[in-house]
Order: sequence, then C-alpha cells, then structure tokens
Amino acid sequence: MDADNPAGPDGIWLTEDDGLALQMDFPCINAGTTDNAPENDILGRLRDAMPDIGAYEFPGVEPTPTPAPPSAPTIALALTIIITDPSAVDPGQTVFYTYRWTSDGSDEVTHGPTEALQDTLTETDLVQPGETWTVTVTPSAGGIEGESVEAKVKILNPESGVAVWIVYR
Repeated sequence: MDADNPAGPDGIWLTEDDGLALQMDFPCINAGTTDNAPENDILGRLRDAMPDIGAYEFPGVEPTPTPAPPSAPTIALALTIIITDPSAVDPGQTVFYTYRWTSDGSDEVTHGPTEALQDTLTETDLVQPGETWTVTVTPSAGGIEGESVEAKVKILNPESGVAVWIVYR
C-alpha cells in the first residue's frame, strides 16, 4: 500500500493499514502456492487455496487505512510589538525585548532579551484549558529598561488552535 511507510498511517505494525500490505490488482495476489506456506498470513488471516505471495494475504477488498492518532494540540500564544514612537529611541541604538510569560497556574517562561518584535510561547506542554496567561514585555536600550507592556489571554480550549493578539503601543 505504501512502501515508504511500512508501518502504515497509524505507525503500528501488524495492523490492516501496514504499508507493505498488498493492493488490489497486484500480481502477487493468488500467485502463491500452498507448498510449505504458513496457514495464516502475518496478520492472522487464513490463506485460501490460492494464497498470495508474501507475508500479507489480500483480504479481497481494499483495506481502509486506520487514521493516524491525533497529535497533541498546539497552542501558540504570540505577542507582536509595534513601536509607534521611534523618537523615544536614539538613532543607531538597538532595542532589546524581554518576554516574561506567566500563567495563573504558576507556570513561568522567560524569553530574551532579544531584538525580535514578537515572541511565541513554545512550551505548549504548560498550557492548560481555563488558564489565563499574561505576557509582560520589557524593552531595554543602552542598559536602561523602558516601560513594560502586558497582555492577557484566557485559554478556553487548547484543541481550538492558536490564540494570537497584538498590542499596540
């Protein structure tokens, strides 16, 4: 069915969706012999009087692949900073940002200082339904910290995807 994915979409060997199972109209179907052949194929299916060549006996109908198990939900909490008053920074001076993420569940993650104008909470294993996350962004330039900005988001359902907001300052 799919030689590039021998275990099949479900990633489990010895199931109906194995990538090495026969497809309809393959020349191996009904081309084997019963001489010294096992009574059952690798999946335990009984071979008939005209067995197939190989470890898998074709079941007579194209098997329905088992869908891969769902992956863990991914939540990306992102904050983008937009500088609306460039005169506050001396020309040629680099502005760095520190992103401090805290949850009401007592989790905390800090990224930076960085020149990046956005940050994403990649530690998604910390995100729980019902939590409120606060990101505090503190700019600094020339060794001086600027005024921090905060944004909050409440996670209603982590399976819903991505929560993104933008703070304008």
